[in-house]
Amino acid sequence: MRKEEKFKIAEEIREIVDNNKGIFLVEFNNISVSEISDLRKRIKSFENSGFRVVKNTLVKKAIGDDYPEFPVEVLNGPTAMAYSSERFIEVAKVLFEYKKETDKINVKAGLVEGKKLSPEEAEALSKIPSREVLMAQFAGLMVAPLRKFLMTLRAPLQNFDNLLHQLKNKKEEK
Repeated sequence: MRKEEKFKIAEEIREIVDNNKGIFLVEFNNISVSEISDLRKRIKSFENSGFRVVKNTLVKKAIGDDYPEFPVEVLNGPTAMAYSSERFIEVAKVLFEYKKETDKINVKAGLVEGKKLSPEEAEALSKIPSREVLMAQFAGLMVAPLRKFLMTLRAPLQNFDNLLHQLKNKKEEK
């Protein structure tokens, strides 16, 4: 590879690190091109997300000393970067689902919003419910007290209605 090409790739890697809130370093073994393409397609289905196979030396050069929290210690062997600017939890979910399906990838480390993640922490992140589920749960929490208050207001009216029905049934029996 020529020096200009290496410089261009290093700039692209640097851009990925600069512009994304979540980055996961992935090790892959005995994986075919079609399987990598499938994984790439799953990750790219999320807006502003991607998957890129990288050379470790180019990543180290691109990062330099500007990102001391970047997990350069795991840059050995075949490495890819899965990244997203917004939907990094979903990207982590895809990676760990794919790992369960094929056992051909392994998440080595992560960098999420400036914090270095171990593989265990990245897996824990993947188990967080999606944004939509969290919003639905929050909405349910907000509605519950109002629903309870409404039922408390209705209770006297319902009790009065039940009393009238019981009186009516007693009169009909006589």
